[in-house]
Amino acid sequence: MNAIFNRKIICKLLLTLLFLLLLLSPAVAENGSGDGSGGGQDNPLSLVESKPAPGDENVAVDGEIWLLFNKNVVNMSVAENNRNCFSLTDSEGRNIPIMVNLPDDQINPELKRQIFIQPLNPLSAAMTYTLTLSPQLQAKNGALLGVERKIVFSTESGAVAQVKEKEPALAAEAGGADHSAIQAESGNPPAVVMDSEQKGDAEETVNPSPDRPTAGVEDEQVAESLVETSYAEDATGEVLAAEDSRQEKVENQLMDSNNSASPSGMILGVVAIAVLGCGYLILRKKK
Repeated sequence: MNAIFNRKIICKLLLTLLFLLLLLSPAVAENGSGDGSGGGQDNPLSLVESKPAPGDENVAVDGEIWLLFNKNVVNMSVAENNRNCFSLTDSEGRNIPIMVNLPDDQINPELKRQIFIQPLNPLSAAMTYTLTLSPQLQAKNGALLGVERKIVFSTESGAVAQVKEKEPALAAEAGGADHSAIQAESGNPPAVVMDSEQKGDAEETVNPSPDRPTAGVEDEQVAESLVETSYAEDATGEVLAAEDSRQEKVENQLMDSNNSASPSGMILGVVAIAVLGCGYLILRKKK
């Protein structure tokens, strides 16, 4: 009687452990680093982060809009649908042409939750824009965004945008000034044939009148151009540093997501060992 009673207790314990194992399996599948095709179908698709973020100001007029979601939104099964789920408008209601870039999750699986949006033309300076996300935006596992999302941001002022546009021209002017200085120092100017009127103009250039600007003024203009070029280079460096920080943040989030499944994996291992141990005890009792 005691042996039969003990076997019943062991069988009940074994069934309980198997039940717990079945409960823990979906949790591990949801917290793991899967591709979004299994588990979590009941969880809606959501936007985790964006650059620019809602309310950002001084956004570059020629920058790219970056979006990070909680599920795979670039798989070929949903790519065509998702390309048509974004629109960009300015504060006057005009529609801005954009290109929606979806990475290949087979080649770059680490980018499967990211979408990049590039305006086809530079945006206007000191203007407010609205990026609208359609509720029909879909993940690989079929989950929908479900609600319309809007990201409102403002571009940088006209002065900053003009500095960036003039940067190549300023660099060329600075290079031309240096080249002219080198020719003057060499003492070998090219021979020029001049008539009487040209000679008079040349003499007036050598002995300028008080009303004409001197070489010192030109040097000051070149110095100002170099300062503006340096300022534009600093601004570009800040943008690159922000991009590096953004990429590092995304990588850290992916690593945290991958590591989150380790505690559940340990629990499953313990449960599996317990089930095997109980099975072994039952077989031993039968012998």
